[in-house]
Amino acid sequence: MSQRDVTRVSLREQVRARADGVELLLFRVGGDLFATDLLAIEEALELGDVHPVPGAPPAMLGVLGLRGRLLPVYSPEAALRQPPRGDRRAAYALVLSAFGGQEASRPVAVAVDDVEDVHRVDLRDVQDPGAARAVESAEAGAGAVEHDAVLGVVRWNGEIVALVDPEALAAACAAAGEGQTPGEETA
Repeated sequence: MSQRDVTRVSLREQVRARADGVELLLFRVGGDLFATDLLAIEEALELGDVHPVPGAPPAMLGVLGLRGRLLPVYSPEAALRQPPRGDRRAAYALVLSAFGGQEASRPVAVAVDDVEDVHRVDLRDVQDPGAARAVESAEAGAGAVEHDAVLGVVRWNGEIVALVDPEALAAACAAAGEGQTPGEETA
C-alpha cells in the first residue's frame, strides 16, 4: 500500500463530513461536466492507441500500454448513465489509482472527452443529487445524477458539475466491462 493510500480519505467520506478545500479534476463525458478527487487520479493523458481485446465486453475499450504496464481502458458512459459514445472517439484517459490496498485492485483508465480544470471546492456547497434533478432537467441535464457513483452536484462557472466517487466509477466501469449493468449485484 502506498503512502498516498494510507493518508487519503475517500471523496465519499469527505462529502459526508462536509469537508472544505478539496481539489477536484473537472472532465467532460459527452456534453456533461463531472469532477472527481484530484488525489485519485494518477494522471490525465491524451488517449493514444488503445489495443482491442478479443471478446471484451463493449464497456472495455481495450488496453493501453503505460510505462511498462497494461491498463484496461473503460468507457464510463454506462457507469455515468450517459448516452453511448457512438462513433465519437474519446480524446483523453484518466488513470484512476488502485484503492484501499486491495490485492486485486489495480489502476484503470477511463476514457473521457475533455479534461477541463482543477477546481477547489468547499464540500459544504455540495447538493444532494436528488435535490438537483429538477435543476438538471430544467437545464437539459443528462441524468448522470441518478447513479450512485455520483455523490452530489456543485456549480462551477454557471454549470452543474456532478461530483463522482472515483472508487465507485472504477468499480462500475469494471462491472459494466464484465457485462453487468451499473448497480447490479452479482450472485
